[in-house]
Amino acid sequence: MALDPGAMHARIIENLSEKTGHSLSYWLAVLDELGGEKASQIAHLKSDHGLGHYTAVAIIREKTGDVPWKTPDDLVASLRGQLADEDAVLYDDLCAHLSAMDGVTMVPCKTYTGFKAKRQFAVLKPSKVDGLHIGLALPVDADPCLQAAMSLGSERIVSKAKASDGEAKLKSLLEDAAQVDRNTK
Repeated sequence: MALDPGAMHARIIENLSEKTGHSLSYWLAVLDELGGEKASQIAHLKSDHGLGHYTAVAIIREKTGDVPWKTPDDLVASLRGQLADEDAVLYDDLCAHLSAMDGVTMVPCKTYTGFKAKRQFAVLKPSKVDGLHIGLALPVDADPCLQAAMSLGSERIVSKAKASDGEAKLKSLLEDAAQVDRNTK
């Protein structure tokens, strides 16, 4: 099962000595000596010390105390906080509806909240431009209100609906996507 970002961060820090040969305190001392901005620190850790991008970022997050996703609930709250009140209420209602479906699991990520039965079939993603995007693993021609989706978190998410399509319609589309997912091999 995929780890949420908070769990992934914790795992990277936990395995730091094993993977890099040095403890977190060693890497924090390297950053103290280095100084500079975050981007240059990441570049230095990657180029001069051979660390991977996510490892470098995790070390810097530990240094700055900027570990915003300690739990999946933190991720959900962060995403919800990006929405206008009306869209936040819809987000809550759709999350509750999906979570109540038999065999459906919520998978919060940094930029969207995913839902899966066998595989991911839906995402709820805040947008600064148009509020809440509802991405679905349904073909675009499955319903007249669906549009082609691009960059909604997963290559499986090929269509999207708008909040303006109405809560009842969105719940119906989400149920259809869950059913299609359950029926896939």
